[in-house]
Amino acid sequence: MVYGLAMASVVSQVGCVTIAVVLGALVVGLGLDRFFDTRPLFTILFLLGSIPVSLYLLVRIALSAVAQLNPPSQKPVEGERTSKESPSEGKPSKEE
Repeated sequence: MVYGLAMASVVSQVGCVTIAVVLGALVVGLGLDRFFDTRPLFTILFLLGSIPVSLYLLVRIALSAVAQLNPPSQKPVEGERTSKESPSEGKPSKEE
């Protein structure tokens, strides 16, 4: 259940970021075209430029979500016993 909600969250984040990047590119491109009177040039350039930006952000969001879902395993600190070790392992015997 939690995994499904997390995946839905990632998908919605990716969708919203992609839409925001494309709309931002469209607005900036149209604004520059109006300012420089070059109707489709900047709009097309910025829309094409928004593709790699969207893909980069998609990967970053996905990697961040995976890192949060699968926290790194903790290695035992030297001197600490793991649950698999018996209590006598790692300690010098009293006979020595």
